[in-house]
Amino acid sequence: MKQMHRVPRTLWLVSAITALLPVSLEGQVAPTVRLIREGCPACRIELDTLVRITDPTGEGGLARGPLGRDAGGRWLVASGATPGLIAIYDSVGRFVRLAGGRGDGPGEYRVIGGLVPSRDGSLRVLEAFSRRITRLDPDFKVQSTDLMAEFVLVDLAHIGEGDEVVLASSSNPRSMGYPLHRLREGKVVFSFGATDPDYRRDKAWLSRRNLSYSPSSGLWTSEIHRYRLERWDPESGELLDRVDRVAPWLPAMEPPFRLDVEGGDPPKGGLVGIHIDQDELAWVMLRVPDQSWRRGIGEGSDPYGRPSVVLTDANLVWDTVVEVVDLQAGIALARMRFDRVVTGFAWGVDGTAMAVLYEESSLGFPSVTVVGLRLSRGPTQFP
Repeated sequence: MKQMHRVPRTLWLVSAITALLPVSLEGQVAPTVRLIREGCPACRIELDTLVRITDPTGEGGLARGPLGRDAGGRWLVASGATPGLIAIYDSVGRFVRLAGGRGDGPGEYRVIGGLVPSRDGSLRVLEAFSRRITRLDPDFKVQSTDLMAEFVLVDLAHIGEGDEVVLASSSNPRSMGYPLHRLREGKVVFSFGATDPDYRRDKAWLSRRNLSYSPSSGLWTSEIHRYRLERWDPESGELLDRVDRVAPWLPAMEPPFRLDVEGGDPPKGGLVGIHIDQDELAWVMLRVPDQSWRRGIGEGSDPYGRPSVVLTDANLVWDTVVEVVDLQAGIALARMRFDRVVTGFAWGVDGTAMAVLYEESSLGFPSVTVVGLRLSRGPTQFP
C-alpha cells in the first residue's frame, strides 16, 4: 500500500481559491489569416447629419464623453464636466432632462465610461473607476448593479437575456491579458479574446481592443496597435475568423496614439473603433498623423518643469480615416479622411454607423454633431 501524505493547509487554500477564480481559455489555435484587399472603385462613403446637440446649461456640460442613441431614438450623453449625470435629448436633439446623480448609491455614478443601449429599451451604464455595471429600464430606473472589482470596464455587448460580454482589462492573474469576459447574470464565466494573452505592464496596449456586436455577424474585436479584426464565439470563446489589413497609407501604430516627436518623427496612429452595421459591413476608424502635424505642437514643460514638446491642438496633429470593409469577401470598399479628430462611434441599436464630432465655438461653447455613415455607389478615388 502506498503511503498517504497529508496536503499542506496552505496548498489546499490556494487550490480552493484558484478553483473559484474565473476560467480563462488557453491554447487556442488561430485560424488562417485573411488579408483585406481593395475593391469596388465606384463605392464611396456618404455622411448624413443625424443630430447636433448643444450644452443646455451653458456650463460646459458637453465635454467629450460617452454618447448613445437608445431604442426609442433618444440621445444620451454623459460628460466628465457633469460627473454622474446622463443628459437625455429627444430624437432631434432637444434637451429633455437629466438622470442619475454623483455618488456611489443606486442610480448614482462617479465617472461614466460607457452608455450601452439594448434593443429591449434598457441601458447599461459602465463605470471605469468605480468598476460597476448598472442596468436601467427605459425610464432610467435601476434594475440591477454588479460590482466588477477586478475589471476596468470599457465596453459591453448584450447578447441575450442575462448574457453579456464585457471588454475590460483585468487585474486577476488568471484573466489578465484577456480583453473579453463572458458574463451570465452578472457573474464572470470565462475570459477570452486573445490567442497570446501574455500581459506586459510596459506594453498594456497589446491587450487593448475595440468591440462591436451584431446578432447576425457575431462578436468582433479590433486591436488598437494594428489593423487586425477578429470574430469570436461568445458561447465557447473560440476564435472564428481573423482578417488583417496591409496598405501603404497605414501609419506606424506602435505604441498607439503616442506623441513622441522629440526626434522629429510624426506621432503614432491607432485604431479608434470598429462598428458592424445592419448590412454586416465593418466600419473601421483610425487616427493617423496629419501631413502638417507640427502645427499642433508647441513648446512647454513636463511635470518636472523641464522644457518639453506639448500638444496644443489635437485636430492639427491627427486626422481620422474611416474605412468600410466587406468582411465576408475581405474587400475594403471605400474610405474617407476627416481633417480633424473624430471622437469615435456612438452606441446604438439599429446598426447605423454613427461618428461623433465634438466642437467648441470661438467663445468656448461646446456642441456635438453625430453623423451617420453609409456606403453609396458612385465615382470615387482612394486617397
